[in-house]
Amino acid sequence: PTTDGRVALQRRQLSLLSLVVSDRLRVEVREKLGAAYSPQAGNQADDVFPGLGFTVVQAFGAPGTETKLVESCLGVTDSLAKDGVTAEELERQREPVLAKVRDQLRDNTFWREVADNCQARPQVLDELRALESDYRGITTEQLSALAKTYFPRERASLIVVKPAAAPK
Repeated sequence: PTTDGRVALQRRQLSLLSLVVSDRLRVEVREKLGAAYSPQAGNQADDVFPGLGFTVVQAFGAPGTETKLVESCLGVTDSLAKDGVTAEELERQREPVLAKVRDQLRDNTFWREVADNCQARPQVLDELRALESDYRGITTEQLSALAKTYFPRERASLIVVKPAAAPK
């Protein structure tokens, strides 16, 4: 569990942190362990219910590798909670996000969605004005503090889905 998305900057920080988690999962789970092809993380931050949000880590592996896979994924979040985010990791994730922001600002579909949302949430326009500067201003210290708060192992909820046993 993390927190809601009512504060745009914090929502953006959690989103960027989940990209760092995804990148570490790629290295640890896919490249080093070879246990899953496309492990990933994502953050969901509710803007209706106060306090409701979560970061999801998912990886699909072969039956029988569950324990190694779970431990490897938890190892990624453990290391972020303990040691934090590096400057190199932050910059590697920030640049594609900024490129996406620049692309969105040139897209009519994006602006139509903004116009639709600003009727129900007038603060959307102010949040949009700060979009690029928010992402540029995010620091390793901020992301590391979020990881320390939200990624301790005892906060994790685990779900392991296994195929049904084949009939004999």
